[in-house]
Amino acid sequence: MAAQRLHTCAVISSGRAEPWACEGMERREIPIPTMWTADEIASLCYKHYSTKLPKTGLPDPKREWTLLAAVVKVEEKPSAKPCCNNERNVVTLEVVAMGTGSKCIGQTKMSKNGDVVNDSHAEVTARRAFLRYLYYQLKEAFEERKSILAAGKCKGKWQIKSGISFVFFMSHTPCGDASIIPKAECEIRPSPNLRAKEIGEQRSITVQDNENTKNTQFLNIEEHTLVTKRKCDESAMEVPVKRVKRIDGSEYCTSGCSSIPERKPSNPSAEGGIDVRINNNTAHVTHTNSLENVSHNMAAKDADETRDMQITVSDIYRTGAKCVPGGLQDPFEPGINYHCVGSLRVKPGRVGQCPYSEKTMKRAILDRCRHITSLPKDFRVQDVMLLQSQLEFVHGRHSVQCSSVPNKDKFVPCAAAISWCAVPHQPLDVCVNGFKQGATKKIHGTPQARCKICKAELFNEFRALLNYLSEEGRPISLQNKTLKTYWEFKEAATNYQQAWNEIQKQAFVTWVRTPRDLMRFQ
Repeated sequence: MAAQRLHTCAVISSGRAEPWACEGMERREIPIPTMWTADEIASLCYKHYSTKLPKTGLPDPKREWTLLAAVVKVEEKPSAKPCCNNERNVVTLEVVAMGTGSKCIGQTKMSKNGDVVNDSHAEVTARRAFLRYLYYQLKEAFEERKSILAAGKCKGKWQIKSGISFVFFMSHTPCGDASIIPKAECEIRPSPNLRAKEIGEQRSITVQDNENTKNTQFLNIEEHTLVTKRKCDESAMEVPVKRVKRIDGSEYCTSGCSSIPERKPSNPSAEGGIDVRINNNTAHVTHTNSLENVSHNMAAKDADETRDMQITVSDIYRTGAKCVPGGLQDPFEPGINYHCVGSLRVKPGRVGQCPYSEKTMKRAILDRCRHITSLPKDFRVQDVMLLQSQLEFVHGRHSVQCSSVPNKDKFVPCAAAISWCAVPHQPLDVCVNGFKQGATKKIHGTPQARCKICKAELFNEFRALLNYLSEEGRPISLQNKTLKTYWEFKEAATNYQQAWNEIQKQAFVTWVRTPRDLMRFQ
């Protein structure tokens, strides 16, 4: 699929999803789509959530809230009944993958067999559901049935059919770096649906510099986002909180720095940030390296406090749709042409009653990777188009708090996470604490307790696709090789591994890597 037609955002992964830059390649601006609006995408997703998902796994509207993410297929069909149209385009919109959730499990509960879902945030469950959808479409294409994929000119490669693109939707502003908004900006440009009274009730994080910066305040997109949003079991949360002293590197280490070496990006442009100094009711905003340090170190602190080996969903680059193709694809080698990023759909930043900042989103999604060079062929970066919907998610935290009768019960995130995809066999999956809902401890470790989106199940689907291809028809990376484990298959994607190593070396030097022992299952 041509890059300019791909309205998909690579944000946000359990699997890593990064906007790539290909050295020497001209970057193309993505035109604003005229065939649909942000509100139409949001409305379609909310309707699908309310009508297609069963009550199992949904929050208790009196005391629970959750997050929602989805992938919407946009298909131009002039002769079909459209969902929306204008003078130039007639299209149909269809939700093909959806996910809910806001939790993760602790490190002690992770499995070396790949049968436990470590991260159940909405962005992750939606992305993995979309993977299932793509696997199904590949299978249909292999069997010469109706599919969104067509054989490419190159042997063993496939492409999205003409007229089809995808949109990634989120009901909330991503937590972490994309949500660390300078207070001065928040007060000037609040969310359209945010009342003045609510703005005054925001909680802030104060970062103290012992000499130069005092009372530097940053708003979080959700109460306790950087510390408590990734809810884990109680034992995993019992970690003492160490205060942040500096933002210049010396004595800044929080509890998360013990396992993360302090290094600087090889390119200074990766350090860009915003420093807000507030004195005598005035604010002065300057670009420094402080905000970038704050966001990365806070994310590291959060990961350590939850005892989880993954950087939180707070880092938007770890949660995204890297599985979305853009051009001719090698379906078995992740990364090749998979990182053409298009548009992100977000509603106003109402989760946690905080403002939404397009400037902050762009910094988090694009600016940190603009300088990346020396990447393999076909890896490149494109500007992400950010559109903001005015519609609010019915089971979002703020919506639930406003619509419920005040009671003594504390509002908590829903324990369950739902994944749904447009496939005929078991499209729905409900996950609790990493296992299928209802699975007792007695059956833990058996296939009956697995969620369809755990690594082991996705790996099984991937290997099943190989059976449709002869040895000669397989990608070069999988020909004449004895590959057994999950990690061996990932390692065989040499271009992807090379690109990811460059990204880590040049931009994300403190990235927390998943232990290889957790990926050596068969």
